[in-house]
Amino acid sequence: MGRLTAWFLLKDAKRLGADCRLSLFDKDSKTHGDAAAFTAAGMLCPYAELEASEPLVFSLGMHALSLWPDIADAMPHDIGFRQRGSLVVAHSNDISDWHHFRHTLDHKLKPFETEQGASHQQTLEQNALQQREPSLSQHFQRALWLPQEACLHSSETLRALQIALDNAGIEWHENTIADHVSAQTVRCGQSEYHFDTVIDCRGLGAKVDQPSLRGVRGELIALYAPEVTIRH
Repeated sequence: MGRLTAWFLLKDAKRLGADCRLSLFDKDSKTHGDAAAFTAAGMLCPYAELEASEPLVFSLGMHALSLWPDIADAMPHDIGFRQRGSLVVAHSNDISDWHHFRHTLDHKLKPFETEQGASHQQTLEQNALQQREPSLSQHFQRALWLPQEACLHSSETLRALQIALDNAGIEWHENTIADHVSAQTVRCGQSEYHFDTVIDCRGLGAKVDQPSLRGVRGELIALYAPEVTIRH
């Protein structure tokens, strides 16, 4: 979040011809770390997540999704951005959960349907699934296709942002913990830094200033499956 925010600030400053000096504080090294961003799955799926989220979160997610094609094009190397949609499937024992998921999305998406009546989701029976994803059609009778969703490679995105920010000459404070952050001040141990504006992107690191914050555990598994061909 911090790297992307810094990148957008530099981009807008350049567009406006404004002088912008940026400092980025990172508790990890710029090349690796244990921040959530390094282990994020990179799924840009506001539709799939709507089943358990609020309409406002969906609207914000859709706006963010619309920004990613231009972000990917501006990066110094391929970040693995692919917008091929998502397929939601279920084995026969879980088909009732699949129907519940589909009906919940259908209900929550009604206010967002376009005037032209375009659908945000499509149910693919086995023949249609065979055309779109042959490997899945051998094991599933139907799928829910969410055509606008996308994905990216989180680690490559962070690396590309690092290169872009380094090339822009920002002041990068690596392995530096921000103990306290206010609107114009960052305190790191005995050192204090003053700015016109401070944007707090620490995530759970801000718990010292906001005790009510709580983390949500997540895990990422990387699979090597050369005999499996799935495009989505």
